[in-house]
Amino acid sequence: MRWWGQDGHRPQAWWKYDSPIPFPGYARERSTLFAAGLLSKRELAALTTEWRTQFARAWEPDFFFIAGPGEIYQGAVARQKHFAWADIPSALLQQWEAARERAD
Repeated sequence: MRWWGQDGHRPQAWWKYDSPIPFPGYARERSTLFAAGLLSKRELAALTTEWRTQFARAWEPDFFFIAGPGEIYQGAVARQKHFAWADIPSALLQQWEAARERAD
């Protein structure tokens, strides 16, 4: 496991034999490990920085999200889709959105 656990993902063998929680799928793995408190300190620091960057990016002027051919979103819908794509944990989203509201 020393070689794994650096980016918020775990090998399938860990999920099958060692994980205390069910595998949520690759797309939701990092936020699930966050919610369960199963990220290392290094992972948590790196992922929180990455998630915060993606959160801020979604609030830039003229931000849009492309979900596929002909699927271009703007505004609140674009942000929600981007947050899901980035797998930002809901607890962090709530915290950061509340801070944005207080700042406005």
